[in-house]
Amino acid sequence: MSTSNSSNTEAIDLLREARALISDPDKWTQGTLARNAYGSEVAHYSPDACKWCAVGAISRVAASNNASYETEMSAYSALVQASRILFDSDAVGEVNDTHTHADVLALFDRAIELISYPTE
Repeated sequence: MSTSNSSNTEAIDLLREARALISDPDKWTQGTLARNAYGSEVAHYSPDACKWCAVGAISRVAASNNASYETEMSAYSALVQASRILFDSDAVGEVNDTHTHADVLALFDRAIELISYPTE
């Protein structure tokens, strides 16, 4: 497997795991990267974090899995590209904060598709 394919596979895995992290609406948040059980803002990597936004979920999973910077950026870039396609915006955080939970999950699904089935 080439490095590019390996990177793609790792980015897809990161996106899938981040999506799974926030698949329950009770584990998703808006307005900050992460929150604790009391609804207070915490760092995405905090052991007290139990809710994440889309960007916070990517960062949490990347940190937890010791993902390379390249893998994390590939996953994030796919989210940006999906956001442009679906919401005409390259601001993933803003999309997270102004759209529904279902929209954010659809964003992850589209990002996974974009890496899995590139058009080039």
